[in-house]
Amino acid sequence: MRTWTRIYRLAYRMAGEEDQDFNLVILDLATPGLHGRAVLHQVRGSVETAALPVLIRTGTGSDQIEAELLEAGADDYVEKSVDADRFMARVHAVLRRAM
Repeated sequence: MRTWTRIYRLAYRMAGEEDQDFNLVILDLATPGLHGRAVLHQVRGSVETAALPVLIRTGTGSDQIEAELLEAGADDYVEKSVDADRFMARVHAVLRRAM
């Protein structure tokens, strides 16, 4: 899936292994091999990626987790159970706000 490829490319880019341009990070908190909150912290902590909008996708939603992630720098938050149209609407909204 292209989304996961982009997340991994971002991780590689942050490690200095790849030079790619990105418009959005879609971050799944349960991505194998990556700790979602740590990746969010790295994205926000890097001069090169701090301005990138970040949309968090998770299957373990709660108001407290959502608030914590938004406070940590996520631009939006969506549960995995949301349908594709609503998910894409969130993606487009995050991108519009970033422009």
